[in-house]
Parts: sequence; structure tokens; C-alpha cells
Amino acid sequence: MFVLDGRRAWANWEQLGHKGVIRHLINETGALPGMARPDEAARFLVQSMLAEAASRPGIHVFVTHDSLVIATAARLLGKQFGLDDWPWYLEGAFFWPTENGVNVAYRDYEATHPGPLCGLAETDVLEFARREIAATIGLDNGARFFLAGGAFKSLITGRPPRDLDLWAPSEHDRTLLLEALRTRGARPTGERPCADAFDVAGSIVEVPHRTEPSTLADRLTCFDIALSAVGVEHRPNGEWSVMVHPLALESERRREVLLIKPMVNWKYALATLERMRRYAVELSFSVPADEEAEVWRVFEAQDAVLRAGMIERYRRTGAGGFGIMKEVACRN
Repeated sequence: MFVLDGRRAWANWEQLGHKGVIRHLINETGALPGMARPDEAARFLVQSMLAEAASRPGIHVFVTHDSLVIATAARLLGKQFGLDDWPWYLEGAFFWPTENGVNVAYRDYEATHPGPLCGLAETDVLEFARREIAATIGLDNGARFFLAGGAFKSLITGRPPRDLDLWAPSEHDRTLLLEALRTRGARPTGERPCADAFDVAGSIVEVPHRTEPSTLADRLTCFDIALSAVGVEHRPNGEWSVMVHPLALESERRREVLLIKPMVNWKYALATLERMRRYAVELSFSVPADEEAEVWRVFEAQDAVLRAGMIERYRRTGAGGFGIMKEVACRN
């Protein structure tokens, strides 16, 4: 979580020394070269531990370096610890969820971090993107591309993303992405209808065949589900930019899966409905009745030929779950 690129990060230890790096992780806000921003990294780490432990009651022990224990505890407690506060051998920090947030305890210090640890705030979105891109194609890739879509739901669940969609705005950028994946030992996962897909150390990365639209703003207009309209652009000079659709933030706030209307991909409305229901299960959200009604309104507004085409597209692109075809049979 704290180190994104080991080669670059090692220079920090050479220049600052171990104590200097840890002091930075405890007290500073910016990211050192090859590393994540400390506050976001600490929250991501605790959120992922709690997500891993959530389905199994009991005391869960996660083992790491003492430097990460002190940095994470300091960040969530809001304390600026010194050398005397560093943990002794096998000393730990404690984190547990409550209805008011996440309780944090370290030695005689205890506090509650209110609300969710992570979410769709721009800083969280950017650091999530940097971490996932560092682990798959590397931070020194020379391509311009967008990471956009449902992967950012991981900021809400704390679980790893199902896959990453990397959109290239030109054939040249797409070629650079594919070369970077192959250089890092990515294995093709088989044919996909609209993308090349690879397994990179257990992470699935998809690079769509299409190289338009050419801007992140236009890319986000291609999504029908608000929670998918989240993206980060990487530019060859190492600059990043973030966009989060206002309805994505509203969806997170209301804990509901919302549509962006009118639906631009209406011919795939049945697959969208299946995805909405899947998102609701994954996030413990709900799908409002009027959002589902909008999908069925679009479907029923078409003539028989167009409805048949929508059904065929669903069979080709959907997973076949959540009772979609049973409802189609009742309505068609």
C-alpha cells in the first residue's frame, strides 16, 4: 500500500535513511517518489484488512513491518509520533468497525475514525489508480490512457477490483499499453468481444479495441451506471487528472445504484440492469424501483425487432444472472 515502485522508492531510503522515510510517512502529506500518499495508503490498508476479516468473526492478526504499524496507527489516530512511540517486538495496533466508524487503538491512544475509511473523493480515486497501475503496467509507462469504469468500487468495498479497464485514446497509446503488459509478463486470458484481456500477477487488465473518445470527459459520458463514471487520466509526462461524475458521488452517499439518464447504451439495457443488480450485491447497496423501471421502459418502448436485438445483445454480453431472462419472458 505504501510502496508503489520498489526501485524508485529505494532511493528514498538511500537519501533520507530509514528514520527519515518513516518520519515522512507519519508527518507529511505528499508522496515520496515511487510511494503512495501516506494518509490514503494507511486508510486503504486498514480498509482492506477489515474487508478481508468481515465474513469471519474473531480476532484477525495481520503481520507487517513495525514501520508500517506506526505509520498506519499515527495516520488514523491523527497523532505525530516520535521515535519513543515506535512499536516494540510483536507490538501491534488494533482496528475494529463500529456503527460510528472505525475504532483505532495503539498503546494508550484510542480514537474513532468517523464514517467510511475510503470513498470516491478525488484524492482516494487518484491514489487507487496509481496503486493499481503501478502493480500492472508500471508508473513509467509512456502511454496516455484512462483508467475508468467499475474498478473504483473497490474504494467502497475494500476488496480488489474484478478487473481494470485501460482505455487508450490512440492506436499508438494502445500499442504502448500492450507492450508494457507483455514486458511485465502479462498472460492473455482468451478472446473478449471488445478488448484484449490479460492476467498480470492475478489482476485482470482489459485494453478495449476502440481508441475513441479521446478525452476522459467524453469517456465518462459512455457509461450508463453512475458508479462506473469515475476515471483517471495518465499522461506520458507523469501527470494525472481525475474526474468523478456527480451522480457517482450521489450514488455513494445514498447507497443506491443510479442510472445516468438518458441511457446512451440503451441497446444493452438488459446487460446494464444485470450489472446494476450485481453492483448492489457487491456494495450492499439497493437499486431504486424507478431506476429499474427506466430500464424496462426503454425495453418496452421498442418494436419487436429491436427488443429481439436487445435480448441477443444481452445473451452475448451478459452473465445470465439475476433473473433477467425470466423477467424478459414475462414482458416480451
